[in-house]
Amino acid sequence: MSKPVMIDQETQRLASIFDAMEASAYIISDDYILEFMNKTAVATFGEGVGKKCYEVIANGEHICSWCRAKEVLEGEALRWEHSFVHLNKTFEAYELPLENPNGSVSHMCIYRDITQRKEREKRMEQNLKKAQAFQNNLIQSSIDAIIAADRDGNIIIFNESARRIYGYTRKEAFSSIHVTQLYPEEGDAKKIKKMIYAPEYGGPGRLINYKLDVLAKDGQRVPIMLSAALLHDNEREVGTVGFFKDMREVKRLEDELTKRFEFEHNLIQSSIDAIIASDKNGTIIIFNQRAENLLGYAEAEVVGKLSFKNLFPKEAAVEELREALLSEEHGGQNRLFLYETNLKSKVGNKIPVQLSAMVMFNEGEEIGMVGFFRDLREIRKLEQQFADQTRVLHEHKMISLGRLSASIVHELNNPLAGILNYLRLMLKISNRGALDQKRLEKFQKYLTFSESETSRCSKIVSNLLTFSRKSKLEISEVNIAELLGKCIMLSQHKLMLQNIEIKTDLAPNIPIVWGDFNQIQQCVINLIFNAIDAMPDGGTLTIGSSFNYNKGMVEIKVADTGSGISKEDLQQIFDPFFSTKAEGKGLGLGLSTVYGLIDRHKGKINVDSELMKGTVFTIILPVAKKDDEVTS
Repeated sequence: MSKPVMIDQETQRLASIFDAMEASAYIISDDYILEFMNKTAVATFGEGVGKKCYEVIANGEHICSWCRAKEVLEGEALRWEHSFVHLNKTFEAYELPLENPNGSVSHMCIYRDITQRKEREKRMEQNLKKAQAFQNNLIQSSIDAIIAADRDGNIIIFNESARRIYGYTRKEAFSSIHVTQLYPEEGDAKKIKKMIYAPEYGGPGRLINYKLDVLAKDGQRVPIMLSAALLHDNEREVGTVGFFKDMREVKRLEDELTKRFEFEHNLIQSSIDAIIASDKNGTIIIFNQRAENLLGYAEAEVVGKLSFKNLFPKEAAVEELREALLSEEHGGQNRLFLYETNLKSKVGNKIPVQLSAMVMFNEGEEIGMVGFFRDLREIRKLEQQFADQTRVLHEHKMISLGRLSASIVHELNNPLAGILNYLRLMLKISNRGALDQKRLEKFQKYLTFSESETSRCSKIVSNLLTFSRKSKLEISEVNIAELLGKCIMLSQHKLMLQNIEIKTDLAPNIPIVWGDFNQIQQCVINLIFNAIDAMPDGGTLTIGSSFNYNKGMVEIKVADTGSGISKEDLQQIFDPFFSTKAEGKGLGLGLSTVYGLIDRHKGKINVDSELMKGTVFTIILPVAKKDDEVTS
């Protein structure tokens, strides 16, 4: 217990010193009567010497509940803070006992006004709370997971994004999860800690943008990007904080981009056309597998090394290509559609191609060009084969024409000889003078016969000319009955000379076939000539026609009673250059030509044969509409 301070006259004289204090000072007796108040106390609480302290200081009627005068009067010196609501002030109080000359003890109080300081402290505390709340909100609202752990690995910060990644609640994270449980492999946490200490990952003391997987509550691996740092307090390491960026969406987009890139790459690589693209300077940046096959270069030899101009045989071809791109003639400006040109292979061969190309732009700026090149070599080859086939077809027709002509010469000779004889008779009759009725009748009879024979010769020659004419494929309505009639007329004399009887079995009302009259006629003539060759000692040729209503097909049959064809030969009867005739008697092109022509008409040709009994060829043609196409 502190010893009370003695108050004597000298002390009283020092009262003036208290008046100079900025703090309020007053003295109360043991019965709570104010004995002394300095000027600051009077200014603060009002004049109150001789009054009860609680009436002046606390503005109350009873001893204050917080009063500690009893402790001070017993010898205690106190220091504490108190706020007076009626004054709206806060004071720092110093209370101590004073011993009076008569032996009694008084209570001295010194109140220093700390209101402004407390307000500042209050504002600081409020600002600190706001800062802490803002910091907490910042941590919790971060799109990245923020996790902090102390040096023992106990989690002390676990924000909302961390919950979304890991699936743990904050309560679970703080109470039961160790930092090592956040990673899929044992030792991952230690490895990361070592990387934070190492200088090569952004440190020492830091780890920046490290990709790895973490382990969620449900056992799933989650790809993240981690940045971490050591936490210090007064230069002492106290823990670690990590910022975990969820990479699932990024990985999904990366996977989608990878799949799209692979799809586009495969699309480019599997194209049947060569695809070559260049940047705006002409340097090749895409060169697909088909381009490698077309030009003989490997992709590595071309991409980034060769220019478009290196692939053309002449510099002028590149200039022509640029001019074509700038014009509107080939699909529009900056586009080419089905433009034919030539490329140069690695070994220098000229390759005909069909090019479709487009200039590429990005936000209005030219960035390059892409071209699709179709190899025309096979098409050129087919065109040549078609031209050769047409030529062979015409030559075969001329051979047939020659054979027809030989027989027709004889067929024309008889009627012409008869006409000549009748003309001579009529000349003699006319030289005898005026014609009587009997001679006039003879004269008219001779004229009628001459006119009939002349008409017959005209038809023969007309059919021969029609058959011999070299013409393009002309699609029109074909009357099968008319066609077979002309075939019979053209070949009947040769049949007669070969001692071959001709029979017909033509169905009435055969539907119209849409095709080339001359080509179908040539097929039938070929089959008739083959039948003639198969019956050197004579026989019977039967020409028939019918219509299969169920299948919608017209059938033409050419049957002979000749030597027939063996089963072995039947398998290759329609092969080019295959012939069963003796050497020098045929080229083997007749039946292959017939097969090709009928196939062009979307038809079929069948053959049935038996040795020494004969052969039947059946041409089957569809009844087609006018807008149906015949294969050219």
